[in-house]
Amino acid sequence: MVRLLPLIVALVCAICIVATRLLTNRVCIARLNDILAARTTSGLIPAWLSLVYVVALIGLLLAFVWSFFVTGWWAPGVVLLLYLLSGLVKSRIPSINALIRLRDSGS
Repeated sequence: MVRLLPLIVALVCAICIVATRLLTNRVCIARLNDILAARTTSGLIPAWLSLVYVVALIGLLLAFVWSFFVTGWWAPGVVLLLYLLSGLVKSRIPSINALIRLRDSGS
């Protein structure tokens, strides 16, 4: 069980990354008019969401290194696969920023 602990930590971190992206997307949809009026997403996304995302990303990075030493040479590949799979949930922030730039260039 101890040998699999880095992979379990990586799985929990990947789930946290996906959850924060989904919650961020929900906030962006709910506050889209406010974001477009302010012409920025800064300050309109809750800080705790960003904190959870950054902590989970650092945890995933640490699990990547940790798994090599504890589990085996193949384990960082599993952690990398989890990170790539979490990337399937896209954030809406880049598209909102593109919309803001498009509206600014049109005026």
